[in-house]
Amino acid sequence: MYGLISDNLPTHESIKKKVMDAAYSLKSYNRYPASVCDIIDDEANKGWQLHDLNIEICQLFKKHFNEEIKGIIHWINKYPPGGFQEPHIHKYGNDKIIVFVYFVDIPENSGDLIIENASCYFSEGSVCFFDGNTEHYVTKNKSSQDRITIAGNIVVKS
Repeated sequence: MYGLISDNLPTHESIKKKVMDAAYSLKSYNRYPASVCDIIDDEANKGWQLHDLNIEICQLFKKHFNEEIKGIIHWINKYPPGGFQEPHIHKYGNDKIIVFVYFVDIPENSGDLIIENASCYFSEGSVCFFDGNTEHYVTKNKSSQDRITIAGNIVVKS
């Protein structure tokens, strides 16, 4: 079990434009029926324009963890006004999963990440890591702008 670890993405400004372009140009769908969070992951997981982000996330991961990465997948979350995410965990069979969230564009009052019923505030450009078995969700976006994050699963070798 891992606690919450937070760090800053060193190249946030150069990657942000790529992420924002992807968030508004790629096809999205609602993964959870009750949620109004748009999940954009088909093209994002091909790494077509987020290859640099994968490198940065892996470097931050290696800075904080001594485990070997088996695989990484990510998706873009676009929370429009009123958007939210229900409580959930990330689990894939018996694989050990470390979840990461990269906070790309976080307007004021655009929702909070809640991890184990504790509100966690992260500034734009921050990345947090936590155990995939930890329940988490995002509260309602009460701003008039979209909230953009990238979340993902890092599968580590057991």
